[in-house]
Amino acid sequence: MTDALVAFLKARLDEDEQAARATDDTLGQRNLRWSTRPEGEAFSKVVANGHYDVARKLTPADGAHIAHHDPARTLRDVESKRLLLEQAVTSRHLVTGDHVMDCPLVTEADGASAGHVDLIQGLNDMWLEELGREPVCIDTCGRDARVRRTLELLALPYSDHPGYAEALAGG
Repeated sequence: MTDALVAFLKARLDEDEQAARATDDTLGQRNLRWSTRPEGEAFSKVVANGHYDVARKLTPADGAHIAHHDPARTLRDVESKRLLLEQAVTSRHLVTGDHVMDCPLVTEADGASAGHVDLIQGLNDMWLEELGREPVCIDTCGRDARVRRTLELLALPYSDHPGYAEALAGG
């Protein structure tokens, strides 16, 4: 259910990284540190490394905003979000060693033995037969809900993207 959202996030982060890396000053140096400088009373400009013009004739507020979101900061932001994404999708289901308390979705990747996973799968099969539905990540574990919420929060800045709603819906 989260695969579409993960793919959506990875694509947006790749786009953000590409846009940041595409910035360039007149010397061909990449990702210089941007700042603002006054340019008259009503305008400012954004400069790279203290003197290469990036943008001119901006309101002071616009210049400060652009400089604040310089390419180097964007790259740090992308890396941070990639690490959060990786942490979320690699988090584990609860394994206590007690098949009654363990999350019904545990796998060996969560740290359970193959025999324990087989035991839990047997219980899941009984659950499915008796209740007619697949087991879900239990409340004491909550891994799936935590992952989903983390992905939703990471995707929120991209809510204006055409694929956002579809990714959120799982399609």
